[in-house]
Amino acid sequence: MNKETSIYLDAVRFTAALAVFFGHISGGRFTGGLFWQIGAYGPEAVDVFFVLSGFVIAYVFDTRENTPMRYAVSRFARIYSVALPALIVTFILDSIGRATRPDLYTESWHYVWHGRASQIVHALTFTNQIWFNNLPPGSDFP
Repeated sequence: MNKETSIYLDAVRFTAALAVFFGHISGGRFTGGLFWQIGAYGPEAVDVFFVLSGFVIAYVFDTRENTPMRYAVSRFARIYSVALPALIVTFILDSIGRATRPDLYTESWHYVWHGRASQIVHALTFTNQIWFNNLPPGSDFP
């Protein structure tokens, strides 16, 4: 893949990621509806982002990381070099938010507390949506 194509694909992925971000904050609770025009494009932006990411991953696997071990190590490094700092910052800000504005941490905001250990384990393994979406209402983390 030439440099121009790579830059173009990165720009499209970045634009799609921004559209997803603005789609998430477009609701009235976060911005008073400031970004309502963008909110409708969120699902399509997710599709664009993941299709292009899949293409880039397949290309990299085909050209550079052509063994399962090399691919796994490289993929782990790419994901967790971003995910770990993001999770640390998120947990710090979440703790501050829970302490200063507990009224925002309710089920009406789709916030369900299953304990800090549960949140850390499921965030690190990217299983939080699978786990929390399948818990019966009112259940706690074992």
